[in-house]
Amino acid sequence: FGCRKAPVFEAAFTLPTKRAIDKELVGGAAVFGIGWGIAGFCPGGAIPALGLGYSATPIFVAAVIAGIVVARFARTRLAHPATA
Repeated sequence: FGCRKAPVFEAAFTLPTKRAIDKELVGGAAVFGIGWGIAGFCPGGAIPALGLGYSATPIFVAAVIAGIVVARFARTRLAHPATA
């Protein structure tokens, strides 16, 4: 159980190189915290909670997936605005 030299499915570990605290980081952390506070679920913990049979869990997981899709769409649109 020692430290691994590389991950199981990759050639090497990759760590983020960006060190700046920017508006995307702060905004993302705020949205994450607000969502966790409102829903009472951490997104990672919601996946195994699907097996518990609570009716709110699939709704939460669907909302997380929808949020990811919307955020990726918005980020793509903002990064590459359409030219007319």
